[in-house]
Amino acid sequence: MQIEVSADMCVTFYHKQTLKELSIDQHISQKYNEDSEEYLSLCRELENDIGFPRKEDKERFDRLLGEWLCKEIKSVWDSRLGDIMEVVKKSFLDTDTTGIVTIGGYMLNLKDFCAVGVNAFEIKVNKS
Repeated sequence: MQIEVSADMCVTFYHKQTLKELSIDQHISQKYNEDSEEYLSLCRELENDIGFPRKEDKERFDRLLGEWLCKEIKSVWDSRLGDIMEVVKKSFLDTDTTGIVTIGGYMLNLKDFCAVGVNAFEIKVNKS
């Protein structure tokens, strides 16, 4: 059995002069094999948070583990987006500030853009 956690995000930047859209998609995924040391270690670490060991109820434990992983990913991405939006805000409001962000493998000078939007944010947990 494997558990796969994947997260997708799409951020769109609008060019200041042409209003053309630059959409950047970012995809992150992690697979855990049920028998791997990494997965077993994660289960041991979370037994206290979940409230019972995995061997008592594997289905319920794996579902709660998936929910926990989703929350962790969302927290990390919310923080990352918050950092980006802070740079965007400073760059747009202060003409002396040059804001550079790195996202999805791109480095962007925000002085070239007039608006930024988060179009999609999705987290999935699959068990196979």
